[in-house]
Amino acid sequence: MTPSTEPSGVQTTNREALLLQTVAHFNAGDLDAVLERLHPEVEWPDLATDQILHGRDEVRAYWERQMRALRPEITPNEVVPAGEDVIMVNTQRAFERGNGKEMVPSVVVVVHRYSFRDGLIFRMRHFRSLEAALAIDDV
Repeated sequence: MTPSTEPSGVQTTNREALLLQTVAHFNAGDLDAVLERLHPEVEWPDLATDQILHGRDEVRAYWERQMRALRPEITPNEVVPAGEDVIMVNTQRAFERGNGKEMVPSVVVVVHRYSFRDGLIFRMRHFRSLEAALAIDDV
């Protein structure tokens, strides 16, 4: 992995930079730009139904359903290399569409582990803690 330097001056790998760019596009509501960074055969969890979504079309439909009711905002707190994967600890907030009021409870800290294929995000998995995300060995 080739390191790059983010505007903040923090050195990151290409995979970490890809994730940070993806988060920025997600926060801006630019789903097309987000989906371009996902592998065509992406695997993404739908935590509400405990199912795995497959492919960009399913992920797009999932996010569009969510974004009709709320505007999510993700703030990366920590990015941790984990072999070929990258773990990101995020603070997530949600705001109601229309009035912009923060939903209650809104602020949630989440841990996601990302896998890559062909230079794109291939899989995202959700964990309850950084320790749990670091402990898996089924990559």
